Amino acid sequence: MGMNILAIKLKHVGDNLLATPALAALKKRYPGAHLTYLVPQKGGGADIFRAWSLVDEVFEFPSDYTERLRLARRIRQRSYDLVVDFSWDTQSALWGMISGAPRRIGYRFRKRVPVWPFYTQARAMGTAHTVTANLELVELADAAHDLSADPPLQLSIPDEARERAESLLRRAGVGDNEPILLLHPASRWMFKCWTDDGNAAFLDGVERTLNLRPVVTSGPSETEISRVRRILDLCKIKPLSLAGETSLLMLAALIQRAKIFVGVDSAPVHIASAVRTPVVVLFGPSGQTEWRPWQVPYRSIQRLGWSCCPCGKDGCAGTKRSRCLEDIQPDEVVQACRELLGESKSRS
Repeated sequence: MGMNILAIKLKHVGDNLLATPALAALKKRYPGAHLTYLVPQKGGGADIFRAWSLVDEVFEFPSDYTERLRLARRIRQRSYDLVVDFSWDTQSALWGMISGAPRRIGYRFRKRVPVWPFYTQARAMGTAHTVTANLELVELADAAHDLSADPPLQLSIPDEARERAESLLRRAGVGDNEPILLLHPASRWMFKCWTDDGNAAFLDGVERTLNLRPVVTSGPSETEISRVRRILDLCKIKPLSLAGETSLLMLAALIQRAKIFVGVDSAPVHIASAVRTPVVVLFGPSGQTEWRPWQVPYRSIQRLGWSCCPCGKDGCAGTKRSRCLEDIQPDEVVQACRELLGESKSRS
C-alpha cells in the first residue's frame, strides 16, 4: 500500500499553483502515494486541482465552523503518513496536527511561535521565489530534485473548459485563428491595481500598434466587474469584455489562447506561467523576487528605483492606493508587449 500524503496550502489560487512543482516532486519520490491537497473553499482554486492528474483528492477548507469539524473528522480518519504544510501560519499547522500524521513538515513561523508542537521537521522560508521555497520544503520529505532545472508550474485544462472559452470568443466575433491579447486588470486587492486611465490608454494602444484583438477579463466579484466597466467607458476603442463570465479553468484556456497576457500581481499571472503564455506584469508594493512569473518569457514593470518600492504594504499611508503603480505609463506597457512579441517571432 502506498504512502498517504496530505498537502496543505490555505492561500488563494495563485499561491496554491506555485506549489505544483513541489507536489509533482512528492509524487515522483512516492509514485504510489495517495496525495490529498487541502485548499480554501473560497478562492483556493479547488476545481483547478481536481482537474490535475497528480492530485488524487482535493479537500476544501470551509469558513463555516460546523463544516470544519466535519473536515477535521474526515482528515483524522484518513491516517495520513505525511503532512506537508506550505502555508507558513499557525492555522494550517494546526490542521496538520489534527491529522495525527507521524511526520509533519512546514516552515518556521514568522511570529515567535515554537514550531515543535506542530511539525516534526521545519525550515525557514527564506527570500527566494515561492516555487523554490516550496521545492526546498519537500526536500525534508526526501523529495530531492534538481533546483537548477526550475520545473514548471502545472495546470491541466479539460476539453469542456477549452470549448466553452472558444465558444465565448466565437460568439463575440473573434475568429478561430485571430490573435488576441488578454488583459486582466483587477485583483482582489485593489492596492495592487493599475489606474483605470492607464488601462484604457493601454488598450487603445494595443488595438492601434500591436495588431492584436484586446480581450478583458475579471473575477466574478462586482467590484472587479465594475472596474472593467469603468475602464471600457474610458476607451476610445471597444475591446471585448468577458468580465465575470468565466470559470477559473475557462480563464486558463483563454490565457493559453492569447499571444500575451497582461495583468497585475495576482493569480492570473501564475495561471499564465502554468499555461506558458508570455506575461507582462505590473508590480506595485509586492516583491518580484517571490512572485514573478515562473519559467515563461515575461516583462515586469515596477518602480524599483523608488526608495519605498517594494514596501509590502497595502497602499501608500493606508490609502489602499499605490503611487508606484499609478506612475506607470501606458507606453511602457505597450513597449513591453512589443518586446515580447518580437522575442516570440524570433523563437518561431
